[in-house]
Amino acid sequence: RTVYFIKDMQSCNYVSTVSKAFFLFLLTQTVPVTGSRNIVVGNDPSQFNLEWVDGACYLPIKNVHVGDTLEFIFAGHNVHKMKSKEAFDACRFGSDEDSELLSFESPYKYTFTEEDARPTSLSLSNDEVANTTLYRSLYFACSISGHCSGKQRVRVDVDIDFDGITSSMTPAGLRSQRESSPDLSEGEPVSKFLLGLDDDTCARIQNDDVDQSMLEDIEPIESICDDPVKEVGDDGRETWFRSCLSSPFTLTPGGVVNRASVVHYPFPTSHRVVLGRNIWEFVQGDLDNLHPAPVNQLYIHHILSNIVQGNGAESINRSDEDAPFPFPYGQLTGDFDDMMTFHLIDLRETGDNLLPCLECRCRDKQGVFLDFGGSGGDGREDTGGIYCCSNCTSLMSPTIDYRMRYNVSWTEVSEDEPTIRVVDMTIDMAKALGKSKLLEWDVPSYENLPEGQRHPTIPNIQVLERTGPLRDIFNWIGKVYDYEMFEIHRCIGHMHIGGIEAWIRVAETDEIVCHLQTTYGDDPSKDKNFLTSISVPNFDPPKLLPGDTEMRVTMHYNASELHTGVMGLLTIFMSDHARSTVIHHNETSLTIDLCEAPECDSSFFPDINEISIRCEDDIASNLICDLAEICTCEQFLNLPFVTGGCDEGSQLVIPASFGIPESAGGSVYPVEVFCAKTCGCKDLEDEEKRSKILLQEIKSRFQQDYMRICRYATEECRKMLSNLYTCSKYGADDVLDPLIRKAIVELQEPTKGEMSEEGTLKVFERAKIGNKAIHRLSSFEPNQDVLSCAATDEEFNTNAPNSSSSSTCGYGVFASLLACIACAFVFRS
Repeated sequence: RTVYFIKDMQSCNYVSTVSKAFFLFLLTQTVPVTGSRNIVVGNDPSQFNLEWVDGACYLPIKNVHVGDTLEFIFAGHNVHKMKSKEAFDACRFGSDEDSELLSFESPYKYTFTEEDARPTSLSLSNDEVANTTLYRSLYFACSISGHCSGKQRVRVDVDIDFDGITSSMTPAGLRSQRESSPDLSEGEPVSKFLLGLDDDTCARIQNDDVDQSMLEDIEPIESICDDPVKEVGDDGRETWFRSCLSSPFTLTPGGVVNRASVVHYPFPTSHRVVLGRNIWEFVQGDLDNLHPAPVNQLYIHHILSNIVQGNGAESINRSDEDAPFPFPYGQLTGDFDDMMTFHLIDLRETGDNLLPCLECRCRDKQGVFLDFGGSGGDGREDTGGIYCCSNCTSLMSPTIDYRMRYNVSWTEVSEDEPTIRVVDMTIDMAKALGKSKLLEWDVPSYENLPEGQRHPTIPNIQVLERTGPLRDIFNWIGKVYDYEMFEIHRCIGHMHIGGIEAWIRVAETDEIVCHLQTTYGDDPSKDKNFLTSISVPNFDPPKLLPGDTEMRVTMHYNASELHTGVMGLLTIFMSDHARSTVIHHNETSLTIDLCEAPECDSSFFPDINEISIRCEDDIASNLICDLAEICTCEQFLNLPFVTGGCDEGSQLVIPASFGIPESAGGSVYPVEVFCAKTCGCKDLEDEEKRSKILLQEIKSRFQQDYMRICRYATEECRKMLSNLYTCSKYGADDVLDPLIRKAIVELQEPTKGEMSEEGTLKVFERAKIGNKAIHRLSSFEPNQDVLSCAATDEEFNTNAPNSSSSSTCGYGVFASLLACIACAFVFRS
């Protein structure tokens, strides 16, 4: 079996270990045509929405018609239409004859016109038609240095417009020829991709030089892990260790990588475990002679991951920020996947431009670095930082293959005492410059700093400060824990070159909760003037703070010279003092064993009589207000994704390309959810609309209950899902209110649109708890035979396996703002 990188559309972040036979199936899969299409590049229905990035191999998109659109979603890239196959193959962008810049702003949609569907020869004889491919190929690529040659290009085959052909063969004959052509297959055009392929193999696939039989011989470049090794400590507890390597990142001198990649999931896939001490570094060389890459050669801008803590250059070869917590506290696996986002910059040959290069400064058309980056210092708020981070030189050789080496460890949840779950909360200091800011900002020299950012006594320091209740300001991308009393265990930070220190204080008393200080290297051969560490305060026993405590968070950056595209993320690791998040050993399984109840029990579903329909404007309390500053109905109703204003049937429509699964509530939301009062409370006057609102509320409440009850493999979760299985299978018209019954049907999504045994299939999927990626990696399929609950009550046991050695194979791109908003809509309390 070979590891291929596959994600599940419904969860955004899933992967699968599949056989080569299934791999071939993925490449040839089609779905029925349903009319005019929008094709999102990288939105593979067999995997996930990768978007328009470098490093992926995009397969040719076929069966495209006039009027279809091709959508590119990206950051730090652009879209060119290549004028010829030769320019496409050679990645030539030097002249108007080679390419046309379509857009550097995302998202971008290209609409296929009749001209695109004209054959290269407008007059065809019968013999020519018989030997002519009945589609026209168009070519698209990214011109950011090295990205096109790094596989960021795609071919699109547009079916020829037969009505526009002058030929001795009749239009009907041409259509008959098309229908019998082996080069064309029926189905909806989709954008598929493969990860882990080398450039030559990808080029062969993009040019159709690889037939189906040859695909069996294509081996992806895999991320690998050693087998787990067990050690027994002085306290008798078993700890498992594992060492892994990522797939290689091939970089040219001055080259940049900024993409999500799949790495090997090193932890057990059958059950949750407690994370131990983890550490990582980047290495280079042959697999049998790997050695560390110094930070002044390979700069780690940032890493987003849950497998290891990540952060950036300050975290290389350091485990203090990724260490285990004192027993019985611990972080758990089960809720994260094997995706990592890597932003890496090769600093070779950058010379005097080393700092502008690693700070991702923007450049003019001549390639000269400008004095702005993350916040758009020239007044353009949507440029700089990641948008300007492209290769810093035009050199194409010599290349170096870099790999991430990551060593992880874990322990089992104790059978004697439950584990108290530790979670993290992060504050983004960029928001000190405005609520719409996200992640990055510029640090002008001191004399150019606004008065409010100048240190009062030290004339070379930028001061940023945020205040607010603990649970509210530590809520990066809407991640909020509504605990009454927080137990603070650890603080960590991520800053860039120029970062000095940061404080987390109680505002009223000025008590310092955490003080984080930076250290810079002094070795000219590897790290001089590079940020090499940030201190990590730990607390045992943990500090106690009420969730509504007013906090003041301060960060200092060195403003003696310009710094661009810097970041300031501070994370606290905490637990709930009320012990709402403990997990017992028999609750660690990632699957629920279902049983068939004697009858459908309506008490597991929301009580319709307790649901009231309010008529208020909720926009100000919604996440869209916090993240995007859309806080009034006037602003909301003018959004491009809102159709119809307050008119009948008006909706917020989240584009399908953002990957919001229907299982999470769908991606279409009535305007009344946000602005009911502004729109006149119309739904209160219409019985049919009232029923629709009640139906949506029933599904929303059930989903909330499912997320709460089935976080772990508890007996309560087993009873809830077993009842849903029974109700889905038999219907129980005499037990359930018609709206409840309809909600179950829609929640279970059977194709027949009615309660049936087919509807129970969705329950089996709900019985796989935690991150769905983990189940894609496991060969175990639960609930093959569902017995009666009476027969299984005595035998019910969801204990995790005693040994972690059985798991030897396994499975963070910033989340889309709209995806976060949509999830907030669905799971709002």
